[in-house]
Amino acid sequence: MRNQSNSKGEKSKRRILKEAFKLFIVYNVESVTVPLLEDTIGLKRGAIFYHFTNKEEIFIKAIDFYLFSNETIFSLKYYKINTYTLQDYITNKDQQVMMISNWLKKENIEKSVFQIITHLLSQAEIYYPDFSQKISTCYQSEKEMLTELLISAQNKNEVRKSILPLQIAPIFIYGMYSLPDNYSIQPAHVLYEIIKE
Repeated sequence: MRNQSNSKGEKSKRRILKEAFKLFIVYNVESVTVPLLEDTIGLKRGAIFYHFTNKEEIFIKAIDFYLFSNETIFSLKYYKINTYTLQDYITNKDQQVMMISNWLKKENIEKSVFQIITHLLSQAEIYYPDFSQKISTCYQSEKEMLTELLISAQNKNEVRKSILPLQIAPIFIYGMYSLPDNYSIQPAHVLYEIIKE
């Protein structure tokens, strides 16, 4: 009986986080009111705040789940894999951007991947106390991994020797989300075409 109620509670929490996350993509945190949460989620405030202390906690938990776990397409975490190549990275990044774009369309959210990522990051800087440290750690980890991949690609003559991997890595990381959401454009491949041999 206890496991059933735990899984039901987890389903409710996930539902709250998903619906709230969609609101936080579109609106600033201060604009997401409790009545708006209730209407969107389909639960009364008692049911919502049974799981969370306040709206800010919902925002932080949503950011943790969607951006800092590996359970969603929005994840900003990258782990070094010894067999990972620059081509693997490029393919994965393009797939991630495409999946996010498709999800936005499915959820009827008329914003680009770039718009939602920059919006969430700017809101998190305000409402998430340790966000700067967490995002910096993710960025550094991805930058180091990508720099190694670029150096390896240079050594294999896949990319130009004249590029500077430490300077190109951040362009790849941020450039992925800033190209137009368009099925015919694969952002990472566009950037790769610029530096390939």
